[in-house]
Amino acid sequence: MTTADWALVISICSAAVSLAGFVWNVWSKFIYPKPDLRVHFSMMGFIGDGPWRDPFLSLSITNHGPIGCTITHAIIDIDDRAQRKKRRGLINPLRDISASIEHTDGPFTNLPKKIDVGEEFSLRFWSGENSFLEEEVDRVGVIDTFGRHHWCACRHVKKVQAEYFKMRDAGDLPKLSRGRGSSVDERQGVTIRRLVEIALKAEMPSKPAGKASNEIRAAELAPKAIEKIIDPAAPPEERAQRRRRLTKGPPEFREDRVDLPKAKGN
Repeated sequence: MTTADWALVISICSAAVSLAGFVWNVWSKFIYPKPDLRVHFSMMGFIGDGPWRDPFLSLSITNHGPIGCTITHAIIDIDDRAQRKKRRGLINPLRDISASIEHTDGPFTNLPKKIDVGEEFSLRFWSGENSFLEEEVDRVGVIDTFGRHHWCACRHVKKVQAEYFKMRDAGDLPKLSRGRGSSVDERQGVTIRRLVEIALKAEMPSKPAGKASNEIRAAELAPKAIEKIIDPAAPPEERAQRRRRLTKGPPEFREDRVDLPKAKGN
């Protein structure tokens, strides 16, 4: 082959590569775009007047675009060496880190959560005794509504586990309180107690007024309501007759009313 032939082959290959890259960009950004989620896993705590305290696990997710995404679950991969296989499970985020570092409502706590482009969202987890870090965790991540898995770097998990085991060996791990719902039944019990507390704190309906006050109020409102439906252009005698028929009813039914005094002749 001559130099011109090689140049033609290279040109054709370059054109094919360029065309494939163009098609891929159109497909990934316009036809079937996928969000780029960056996941980071770490151990954090509170710092105030005293030393670092109340450790918890933080899983932060940042959406780098090009579209929004909804997170549905937080998951872990466990290396079960005894059975020589991988296991995958859901983990329970904490309900409100500002109120408690251990209470959760299950794997759907604070989920699903939509994350728009440029936004960051964090899930927090219990880091005391009986934490999922007791297992041989390989990866920690999340699942989105497209069914895709987004994992943190393995080095993040190894670093957090090293900190966890160091605290465990030193006896510094937070202990489970008696109110923590570690099982499904206990979590349901906690949820029921919360609903009962909300119901008890709700404002009770005011005490109904007595019969006498109701009658006084009705007597005050009746003339105003009647005046609105009587023709103001009618003569005074006719207006009085209409008012009497509205308050006492037609003559043929007045004898049957129990709230009116009976005629003396009866």
